[in-house]
Amino acid sequence: MQQKIHIGMLADIRRTRLDKMSFPYIIESYKNGASCYIVYSNKWCEQCGELYTNKSQSYFEIKFLKTMANTQYNIVFSAGRVSAGTGNSYGGAFDYSSLSTTSMKIREDNDTSYVRWKISGYIA
Repeated sequence: MQQKIHIGMLADIRRTRLDKMSFPYIIESYKNGASCYIVYSNKWCEQCGELYTNKSQSYFEIKFLKTMANTQYNIVFSAGRVSAGTGNSYGGAFDYSSLSTTSMKIREDNDTSYVRWKISGYIA
């Protein structure tokens, strides 16, 4: 005699399989404009954003959406400026300092008008 499977049993089977998976899966995500993050089941997190610079400052603080576990995270930047006359985008130069689990500071050159950033690492 065959046993009938109902939808509740299938949900339980899927949940059990998901809990036993050996590879990380997305458990949380957020996006608002250019700011976003993705959190995986193993606490790995990818965060990104975009910062428009103000020429009167040399250092700008980037505050993370999620607190990192330590300062051993990966950092990727893309900086540039947009020409007012043509609308063309050009590369810019920058460096970073003051790494913490909640923020970091970047310094841009005089020609930079925006910085796109991404960090990835484990969250607290």
